[in-house]
Amino acid sequence: EPEAAARIVRLCGGIPLALRIAGARLAARPGLALSDLAGRLADATRRLDLLEYADLAVRAGIAVSHQHLHEEPAGRDAAHLLALLGALELPTHTPAASAALAGWPQPRAEAALERLLDARLLEPAGPDRYQFHDLVRLYAREHRPAEQERASAVRRALHHYLATAKHVATLVDAGGIELSGFQAEQPGEEFTTPEAANAWVERERDNLLAAIRQAAGDAPDQTAAGLANSTQWLFDRRGWFSELIEVSEVALRNVEDWGGKALLHQGISCAYGQIGRNQESLEHLEEGLACWDRAGLPDRKAGMYNDLGVLHAMMGRHDDALATLELALAIVVRTGRRHHESYVRNNRVHVYYRQGRFDEAVEEARHVVAMTEENDDIGNLGIARDTLADAYRANGMLAEAVDEYRAAIKLQREFGLPIGTSVSCWWLGHALNDLGRREEAWASWRESLDLLCDARLLTPAEVAAYLAQPVPDTPEPIRNQL
Repeated sequence: EPEAAARIVRLCGGIPLALRIAGARLAARPGLALSDLAGRLADATRRLDLLEYADLAVRAGIAVSHQHLHEEPAGRDAAHLLALLGALELPTHTPAASAALAGWPQPRAEAALERLLDARLLEPAGPDRYQFHDLVRLYAREHRPAEQERASAVRRALHHYLATAKHVATLVDAGGIELSGFQAEQPGEEFTTPEAANAWVERERDNLLAAIRQAAGDAPDQTAAGLANSTQWLFDRRGWFSELIEVSEVALRNVEDWGGKALLHQGISCAYGQIGRNQESLEHLEEGLACWDRAGLPDRKAGMYNDLGVLHAMMGRHDDALATLELALAIVVRTGRRHHESYVRNNRVHVYYRQGRFDEAVEEARHVVAMTEENDDIGNLGIARDTLADAYRANGMLAEAVDEYRAAIKLQREFGLPIGTSVSCWWLGHALNDLGRREEAWASWRESLDLLCDARLLTPAEVAAYLAQPVPDTPEPIRNQL
């Protein structure tokens, strides 16, 4: 049973003592199939119990190391932190989040993490990052503190992530993200540049997903909704659509506030639209509009109307798209939301040139670029210039389109927007190809496909198939972008 044997090794984490106990159990019961033992070990609640035989026990071995920490004055923080970490269901742990968890200054938390590393109760998981071995994680969960202390500690850690995610979302999309309804009780990490903020998102991707899942099951308030909404835009721009849908739907089951529900429906709708599931996208937008009505906040429907206009445009319903975008525009102009006005006008450009209204499209796109610069919204300037490039290309102004696409690509790279960059690269390739600049066109198409592959929206085999075509067909992830 080689597959079952490999599974046992994985469940034992390759630890020699655990493997010796598993082997002893199998030797003592020759009739026990390896697959049976693997199935029993898969139950995390029983695994440490099963990894005991005669005088051998994994739990006891871990307990010795844990007890030694309790007996050392310098190790008591580490012993206490081990129990707290067992309550936090994250794949990796950082000094900043651990400090929030314990309610300590960060240097104290970092020292405790290093002591746990020295005691082999944690493993390194990259620079300033730690992780449990699976069996140690199970032990730590058994020793987590009493419920009140556990709940307070977990809440501090979750709100650390909420505060940081809100800060990052605001930094990379100045003025465009509305998160004031989700208050963080804990300070988060602060960053001074979009590059640093985007690097944090990349590093913390799996922890953010795990934090939202834990908040949805653990916090009877808006913590999960706040985390999900804070990360939606960040995930969307990286092509993490399936993850965005999963955690937003998890959060939606927990939140009771109608405004929180509306924002979650909007995020889920956007993700479904990005993967071409337009009917599901439409259903979530309609639910979101109804939620804003129930919340008594009709002016907050502007974002929904904007997204509904985009969806109509993607479905070829251009008159409906313009009518819905006009509803959004009326609200944002009346309420003085200049950032949002530029977004709605930007989407209107795409409808204009699809209707053959090329001069209007170019004029509106230039106006949007000027508005975005006036708003100092550098994070979205790349998107605005990409739209102007689209309008130029539709109008046959290919040289102008090439210049704008290149500017858009530069800006979107700087702000960590790989999906937007891939879209700009794709249509730059077509503009270059139409100008007869085939070598440059292929370089741009390759870059676009590589970005989609990095985002796991295309497989390497699919990339190779596109590159084998005389002129590559437009990939579905690009077709799903307005």
